[in-house]
Amino acid sequence: MIQIIYFRHNKHFPTVSISPQKINYFELTFVLEGEIEYILDGTSYLAKKGSLIFARPQMVRERKAIANMDYVSFNFTSTAELYDIPIIQKDVTTDTIKLLLRSFEHIHSQTLNFDDERLSLLLQCIFLQLKHQNKQKNEHPLVAEIKKFIKGRLKEKITLAEISKITFFSPSHCELVFKRETGKGIIDYIIEERIALAKSLLWDGTSRPSEIAEQVGFSDYNYFARAFKKRTGYTPTQYMKLAIF
Repeated sequence: MIQIIYFRHNKHFPTVSISPQKINYFELTFVLEGEIEYILDGTSYLAKKGSLIFARPQMVRERKAIANMDYVSFNFTSTAELYDIPIIQKDVTTDTIKLLLRSFEHIHSQTLNFDDERLSLLLQCIFLQLKHQNKQKNEHPLVAEIKKFIKGRLKEKITLAEISKITFFSPSHCELVFKRETGKGIIDYIIEERIALAKSLLWDGTSRPSEIAEQVGFSDYNYFARAFKKRTGYTPTQYMKLAIF
């Protein structure tokens, strides 16, 4: 469980230096603009825009004030196992991370109570997103290329022959590597991605299930309906009714 002690978005305030001090909590800081210098256990770390600094309990922390800084910082304790991120990490402030940070700040401005469970859950989501991003960075290049191609072609017909052509590997090699790295075949992944897109369109409720089937690349509605129910437990029509009501 995460217990938040302190939160600060520094955008509209001057950056304050912090003297050397041993901390008994975690500190997670995202640099949104500018740069900031931390000294942790005697080692200096210069975090620039898009980076994060992660300090752990019992570290001796010092911070140097730098003008024109925009950062978001959390102090917290945790009894749960946290994603093991390095002290400094570059290029992590993605659009998803920014959305989670804005959501946290919005809820915090309304409640001003760090015991609000929503804040704890949002910080956990931030760690999960960092873990997801790191996993993507370490993804096998061939798998990453195949996924990128699939995501850009979900509404069209996709064949292993096409994937082979754009990757310059044989269909069997693509399938072998993809299944080894992800635990699922390429066709299964395509279907899962199409079902995920269909769910969001059904939730929107502006198109009929048969139209949505075509929009996500299924030429046979009956096949789409069977695949959808197998993975969600609902028919497309049932799922749409759940979304509406």
